[in-house]
Amino acid sequence: MLRNTGRLLLGLALVVLATNSHSARRRPVSSPGVGVPGLSAYRKWRRVTPTPLLLPAHIAADCAAAPGLPGAPSPHRDRRFTVYVNRVGEAAMMRQERPQFPIGSVIVKEKLPLKGERPELLTVMRKRSSAGGATGDGWEYLVLAGNAAPLPRVGSDKHCRACHANQKETDYVFRSYLPDEVSQRLR
Repeated sequence: MLRNTGRLLLGLALVVLATNSHSARRRPVSSPGVGVPGLSAYRKWRRVTPTPLLLPAHIAADCAAAPGLPGAPSPHRDRRFTVYVNRVGEAAMMRQERPQFPIGSVIVKEKLPLKGERPELLTVMRKRSSAGGATGDGWEYLVLAGNAAPLPRVGSDKHCRACHANQKETDYVFRSYLPDEVSQRLR
């Protein structure tokens, strides 16, 4: 009888764990963007690109597969993108020739399918102090699901950091997507 009770309790515990695990996956993320304040409302921020753009092929080719997602396509290849910047980083993005983004700046690049408007993926840069989790360049790089939920096993940001290292003059931010009138004013 004691042996059967132990089996029953073990079975019950496994059912509870499976139920909690299943409901946790289905429950909306309570803090979208892995703790990035206001990320769930990024579409209300300054839209840097007036319309979605197709990423140039040479940049897409430089990007490896999404970190930690074996067999996944590049987060840049065959997608359109739209860039948003929060209020903290807006002046640096839109008005400074050689920007120095303040701590708290957040840049979101939403990746859209070639047809459709629902983001498939978000790549996010958040300017932090070294003590706040960033390294070297002061930026934290995140790859999130299109709804700003964390992705399982995303892995290291070494590839992101290596690519952005070429943009030191603009505080490690690519700005080739700035509208023509902004680019001309910054020259």
